Amino acid sequence: MVDTVGIREPQSPGSHAGARPVTPGATPGMRHRGHSVLLATTRTLAKVVWAVVGIVNFVLLLDFVFRLIAARDDGFAHAIFSFGSTVAGPFDGIFANVGRIAGYAFRWSDLVVVLICTLAGFLVTGMLGRAGRRQR
Repeated sequence: MVDTVGIREPQSPGSHAGARPVTPGATPGMRHRGHSVLLATTRTLAKVVWAVVGIVNFVLLLDFVFRLIAARDDGFAHAIFSFGSTVAGPFDGIFANVGRIAGYAFRWSDLVVVLICTLAGFLVTGMLGRAGRRQR
């Protein structure tokens, strides 16, 4: 092969005179580089999904505990109660909440949403993992 200056490059014993030159930066496993990028992307998305699930579960568990210990509905607790009521509201009718017993409220809907959110996290990350493996 001749480079741009006109100096002949030595050929390896297995190469042909008519063989295509290798593009600089390209590797024989170039096809696998795209796969590793896809895997890195799916891993990053899985981390984001688990971060969101963790934050939602943490806030809902705080809502559950604050209601259980009869925290006052002021400041930070008000924000937690507001978020918890918004997220767990559609699930309020599934189980009857244990009424206030000596000032404590046991709210099942918070625990149901924590369970559903965690299962959804497993489902989404499982689908991401399958999508990453399928592209091989």
